[in-house]
Amino acid sequence: MLLQVKNLRCGYGSLEVVHGASLHVCAGEIVGLLGANGAGKSSLLKAIVGLLEPWSGAVLIGGRLTTGQPAWRSISNSTVLVPEGKMIFADMTVRENLLIGGYHNPDRVLQMDIVLGRFPRLRERLQQLGGTLSGGEQQMLALARALMSRPRLLLLDEPSMGLAPLLIKEVFAEILKMKDLGLTVLLVEQNAIATLQIADRAYVMETGEITLEGTAADLAHNPEVKRAYLGKGGQQPWRPPAMPPSFPGDSSRQGGGGTSPKPEGRDPKEGRNAKSEESRPRSSSATRSGTDADRQRLSRSARSHSGAGGAGFGFRFSDFLRFSDFGLRIWPPASARKVDNRPPSSPFASPT
Repeated sequence: MLLQVKNLRCGYGSLEVVHGASLHVCAGEIVGLLGANGAGKSSLLKAIVGLLEPWSGAVLIGGRLTTGQPAWRSISNSTVLVPEGKMIFADMTVRENLLIGGYHNPDRVLQMDIVLGRFPRLRERLQQLGGTLSGGEQQMLALARALMSRPRLLLLDEPSMGLAPLLIKEVFAEILKMKDLGLTVLLVEQNAIATLQIADRAYVMETGEITLEGTAADLAHNPEVKRAYLGKGGQQPWRPPAMPPSFPGDSSRQGGGGTSPKPEGRDPKEGRNAKSEESRPRSSSATRSGTDADRQRLSRSARSHSGAGGAGFGFRFSDFLRFSDFGLRIWPPASARKVDNRPPSSPFASPT
């Protein structure tokens, strides 16, 4: 086994973040470490490379105990961490970023040609500042810089964070190609679907503890992993909701022997007939003249606006608001005042 972590505990100040985590990574493997935000994944990686001092436990790389060693010694152990958020030098060119990554490599110029062969897009931008690259290109630069030191163990912390879906596919394709170079990868990710597609094995970390481990295929079909990381849709197929049961004689439900209730209020047919009756043109044999018919329709409209008691013509604001010569006047309802059945001479005239 290239990497062994045994009962590792670490934290910040008096707060313990990782509670006795144990895992191992064999040479040539891609191992995923899944978990939500705050599970302790990044803290575990920092403790492995020496950026965070472990409280207890042991870290062995290549069979050698490396617990408590400073971070700069991890390069001599052929271990490189690609931190979360890329962490490239934004005010330096792509070439300068790569040279710094291979600072301890005496053959860094030759290694740069090998790395640029795997990342041809970076070759086109060698003299461009790192901060002006796109998000996907910056992540590729972070991976290329890590490869400049020719590591055996590569620790990747959230390489897909903040990337578009198309760029995520490109980054994970490059990670899969690293296996062909003989690299060993410990991949920390929240993107469980993409991680389980390229990993050989995986661990699940929750609140500082390793709760599940197994092959990628087994974890992809695990109900707990499906519910927590792959979505509820992967747990069981969708089924339409069941119809509520119906009982004989129950008119409040449709179907199942019951009859659908008729809507209360006016019959829709009556409304259509009334409308068609009003809109139907008068026949030439009608005895009433056009003037009488208009007067009768106007009288019906006045009665409908003035209320059931025919309390006079007015604008229908619930019989509370009336217009007058002086503006908007508030009137009591017709039931609370004496009603004069004589209509006013004008709709806008003040009532007597």
